Amino acid sequence: MSIRIEPHTIWLAAGVAVGLAVLWVVVSRGLPVLILLFIAIVFAEGIRPLVDWMGRLMPRALAILLIYLVLVLIAGILIWLLAQPVLSQATLLIDHLPDYISRLQHLVKHAEQGLGSNVQFSHQLQRARADLLGFARSLIPRLIHLPLLLFGLFFEALTILFMAYFWLTAVQRLKGFVVGLFPPEAQAEASETIAELSRKLGGYVRGVAVNMVLAGIVVWIALTLLGVPYAILLGVVAGLTNLIPIVGTYIAAISGIGVALLAGGLLKAGEVWVFYIVFQQLQGAVIQTYIMRETVKLNQLTTLFATLLGGAILGVVGAVIAVPVAVIVEVMVRRALAPAVRRATGAAGRTSRSQA
Repeated sequence: MSIRIEPHTIWLAAGVAVGLAVLWVVVSRGLPVLILLFIAIVFAEGIRPLVDWMGRLMPRALAILLIYLVLVLIAGILIWLLAQPVLSQATLLIDHLPDYISRLQHLVKHAEQGLGSNVQFSHQLQRARADLLGFARSLIPRLIHLPLLLFGLFFEALTILFMAYFWLTAVQRLKGFVVGLFPPEAQAEASETIAELSRKLGGYVRGVAVNMVLAGIVVWIALTLLGVPYAILLGVVAGLTNLIPIVGTYIAAISGIGVALLAGGLLKAGEVWVFYIVFQQLQGAVIQTYIMRETVKLNQLTTLFATLLGGAILGVVGAVIAVPVAVIVEVMVRRALAPAVRRATGAAGRTSRSQA
């Protein structure tokens, strides 16, 4: 048996290899820009319904700029209201951190005396104490670089707004171009797929925004009523960490319980622990269920796996964008890959039966 390879096959294979190499270089070198573009697209889909509604009353570009103006004003008011108390409470927390660490060492020492026979548990307590001390020592260098970090975040936010603006103004023509690339019989399905992606991504953004605001306000009010110090700071932490699905709520709870333990003792930590259990149950039953099951239609296992995988690959940014990426993958698998596999399997079955 002889195998003959045509010249055009070699050129095709070489072209595919070169294309994959170029794609790898572009993705590896331009990954930060691609992430910003993806975040901009997700944000744009979140405000698209409002842009479409206002676009019927005025030019679309003007509608986008007005929405941006309102969002900037809201963000400015929040920063003006929260910046001073948050910075004051953060400074106060850092000032009292040595006392809190000493109190923690005292608690660990008592725990070690009570559980001295358990060598493994004692080792874990010592390791946790060392980790906390290391984190406390690293706070000052991080605070020194805080202005540069804030400036970088501000520049990235402006970049996202510009990208989202151009996406919202050009997406209709882009959608027509992309749909036109498909055969006539597949164009309706392609258009519906794009519409579903837009609807799910937009719903996710709006749901997460509501979740963040509610979480921050509820945690702030509850911890204030419970007499826990730094309630505003912990409320802001709760709101921001809710950007990370499922995992973020536990980060906020650990922060609140830890502060209550160090500042108020075991009884106060127990009260805060009960509050976070109740709050997480309500949040999971109402808000998270609506966002993940009704809008995004992802179960909690898929959401958790995507969040952990994204965090392992890209850190905090990966955890934040993990669910939108999972939404895109789910829609493409259900609407494109699965039907193609079914068609291929059906064609193979019909061929085998005809040969038989």
